[in-house]
Amino acid sequence: MGVEDNDQGGLNLNDVLYLVKGHIPPDYKFNPATPIDERSPEFRPEPKDNEKIHCVVFVLDATVAGNDNISDARRRKIKELLTALKAFNIPRIVLLTKIDVLCEFVDADIENTYKSEKVKEAVNVAKELYKLPENCVFPVRNYEREVEADYKKEILHLLALKQMFNFGAIFQTVCRFIKTPDVGTVKARLQDNVV
Repeated sequence: MGVEDNDQGGLNLNDVLYLVKGHIPPDYKFNPATPIDERSPEFRPEPKDNEKIHCVVFVLDATVAGNDNISDARRRKIKELLTALKAFNIPRIVLLTKIDVLCEFVDADIENTYKSEKVKEAVNVAKELYKLPENCVFPVRNYEREVEADYKKEILHLLALKQMFNFGAIFQTVCRFIKTPDVGTVKARLQDNVV
């Protein structure tokens, strides 16, 4: 389930915010018809720090981004989500998937990822859509027919994963310091360096 074009489907904004705050357990089954609320039996009223989200990862199909084939309804939902997430100062990144489907040059050799104009265009669409710097958009190739891991593909995945961990660790550290008297300085440094 993700951000869908119609208002009745996809993620519910309140569900996402409850998830980020740690109120939703890992095994919870999302249902757009019945969003979670504070009276739901699965709702965690006082989540611990390790139950909260420390880095939000958006996944975007490169073939959609590369053709700038994103509906106004989907753009509106993403904008609403980003506005709500901004209050948390939480780090965000985008995984740009299916770059091999987007570009035959990349399909032939994954080392062409950062040379591909189509991938560059898709990265630009993603960074504009999610209001992120380019270094927070990670193109990756999906595994479809392969049975074994390919180290060339894994490098792109590992770079993205490393940034997720780095951003999450920095965010956790900053959250601990926010409890100190100099909250303004810490928040400003977080916004300058991570978000």
